[in-house]
Amino acid sequence: MATCWSCQKVKGRRACPARGGELICSKCCGTKRKVEIQCPDECVYLHGADPNWQSATQQKQDARFLSRFLSLNENQVVFLLFAHHLLLSASARFVSLSDMELQEVLATCLKTLETQAKGIVYSHKSSSPHLDAHAEWLANVIAARSRIATAPDVSDRDVRTVLEAIGHAIRDHASSSTTPRSYLETAEYVLRFSLGAAPEIEIPKDVGEVDPSPPSQPSKLIVPP
Repeated sequence: MATCWSCQKVKGRRACPARGGELICSKCCGTKRKVEIQCPDECVYLHGADPNWQSATQQKQDARFLSRFLSLNENQVVFLLFAHHLLLSASARFVSLSDMELQEVLATCLKTLETQAKGIVYSHKSSSPHLDAHAEWLANVIAARSRIATAPDVSDRDVRTVLEAIGHAIRDHASSSTTPRSYLETAEYVLRFSLGAAPEIEIPKDVGEVDPSPPSQPSKLIVPP
């Protein structure tokens, strides 16, 4: 019998469809499925497992993901979940971006929000023009969150803290991840129960045209791009 293709230490006893039928040992199959191994849906060993089962490796990765946000307070955690729900449900607007592109979108969005909070209507530009529309849309939606029924009522400071935390988390994920999953794919998996119970986010159709500056500012300086 051939050696396990994954660990190369013990005999493989299961035909792994992810590797064209190469043999894998039960330990590697059990601990690396859907983590390091891109298991196809038709794998009999995958569907034979408890759907709520997680490998030790996956549990560690989940814990690492969540540990990046331990410093947030309760209000910020609520907005953290809303922000991830928004990023994941916005018509695939963000899921197609790489981690570094997503990080730049969030950083640009944050700059725009901070500028608008001073009464200056201006959308900052990223270093990649194709990301500008993503950053501007996200900034407008967050600025207009009072018009979104399911958006949490949080301060601008909380928004800034959460966006900065997500940016740091993306950077950490990109530099330390041993899996092919992107940051958003990992977030979708780890937060699946919370996001699954969250109501749909209904964004006003004119949100892209909403003046995102705070209503408390009586006058505004319009800065041309």
